[in-house]
Amino acid sequence: VTTRSFFFFFFFFFPIMELVPPAAIPVWLDCDPGHDDSVALVVAGCDPRLDLRGVSVAFGNAPVTKTTRNAAYAMGRSLLDLCDRAAQHGTPPPVLFVTGTMTNTAAMLLLFPRLENSGLRISAMGGAFRALGNRAAAAEYNIMQDVHAAASVLSRPPLAGRILLAPLDITHTAILSPAIMSALATRRRVGAPLSAALRFFEKAYASEFGFTQGPPLHDPVAVVAVAQPSAFVISDPVPVQVELTGRYSAGMTVRDFHNQSVPAWPANVRVVETFREDTPGTVREFAAAFEELRAVGVPREQCAFWSVIVGCVDIAEERRQRASG
Repeated sequence: VTTRSFFFFFFFFFPIMELVPPAAIPVWLDCDPGHDDSVALVVAGCDPRLDLRGVSVAFGNAPVTKTTRNAAYAMGRSLLDLCDRAAQHGTPPPVLFVTGTMTNTAAMLLLFPRLENSGLRISAMGGAFRALGNRAAAAEYNIMQDVHAAASVLSRPPLAGRILLAPLDITHTAILSPAIMSALATRRRVGAPLSAALRFFEKAYASEFGFTQGPPLHDPVAVVAVAQPSAFVISDPVPVQVELTGRYSAGMTVRDFHNQSVPAWPANVRVVETFREDTPGTVREFAAAFEELRAVGVPREQCAFWSVIVGCVDIAEERRQRASG
């Protein structure tokens, strides 16, 4: 975990946390704090439809064996308690956002096997189907970093249909354009520091992957897809497996588009496919951000997604202002 990530987390994130409506979905964010993770943190912590209960990271300044067990234990105990409460009171079951490797998630499911049948949902950024890999020729970074953990999580029968995956196919179309970057930069308390950090991300993606119109913002897609699923086309459960041993394809997420596997693979994962062209818009809290983005030329089908991000930054701005007096 970088010094920059901790700086952002402690000095920008904690002051923007507040009480949320009782109907909000309880969520936990397991991440590898970086540039787009910071945006995912702001959305998870500020969207009024989400109730952020905890944040964990994939590694830190201690041996990975210890940090993984610590994170998995904290996640598991908290999520199991939330699942039990949801079952007792008829409230929404919790959602685990995974925007880094699935190491902590796999360990958590081993430590707390009851979670598999508890109603827990998982929304993860990871994988690539028709898109090129960004860690290897056919592999996406989060999956490639711990292929066995990813395979373990995705292949658990009780979780079939309750895992939502936002692959590179969709996240590579979530382009942080200059217009959106400028909109963020005008929010000086939270948006400006975010946009400054994302400038480095922008340069890296331009030089390494040829994204010249702006960098893709991966991790927030997995969060917004739960907060506002109407912004996307989301598939029914489809068959997905993780390649473990291929000489050239290890880490590849393989989707059986035409159900040709013998024996047939289970339909285990729902996929965030594309932005919805006929999106009905956004919720009341983000209406101003929606119109602002439309006015600067953001495509209508993406305005619902980006207005959630900009709107959450606005909420964070207000909370930081109150916190600072």
